[in-house]
Amino acid sequence: GQERATCLYSEPFSGTGLPSGWTLLPEQVEILDQNGEGTGAFTAAWTTGTTAQANALGYFPVPDDPPGNSFAMANDDAPPCDCAMMDVSLVSPAYDLSTAPAPAVSYRVYHDGLPVYGRAWLEASTDGAVWTTLEEIPALHGTWQRRMVDLSAFTSAPVQLRFRYDDNGDWSSGMAVDDVCIFARVPDDIALVNAWLGD
Repeated sequence: GQERATCLYSEPFSGTGLPSGWTLLPEQVEILDQNGEGTGAFTAAWTTGTTAQANALGYFPVPDDPPGNSFAMANDDAPPCDCAMMDVSLVSPAYDLSTAPAPAVSYRVYHDGLPVYGRAWLEASTDGAVWTTLEEIPALHGTWQRRMVDLSAFTSAPVQLRFRYDDNGDWSSGMAVDDVCIFARVPDDIALVNAWLGD
């Protein structure tokens, strides 16, 4: 029969607020006015919500997949933001992978990079101070991406993951994260990442 990996740790972001143990860096960002000037008011950069909340003003079109789905997001558009979102991070709890053979993390992400400058990364740390870039998440418009990254280098001490977003100091759409799953990779671990037809 087919061997399937099961999550050692999982986070579907299905609650009304950020899950226990997940933190923000920084904890608050400044709300900007329509001219991009600071208002002196602050709010959390990351929240949980749905497609309707993400795309309330029409510029952060996170697909509703599956319908009614909830996810974590750094929304650089809909109220209470437009915000100053240069280098905002959603940080996981620390996960002990010391007994996990060939650990990896899979997750879904919506990151379209629109209109020009938004960038996103997945990073890891065993001390909360020095962060290693696991991947820069490519911008892809109109669809959730399902991504997977090996965590075998992080079994010596509990590891934290952080999803980092940067609007480069300009107006941008945002970043959404869902269905984080840390699992032990199975022996026959392959994935189709691209397919095309041609002569």
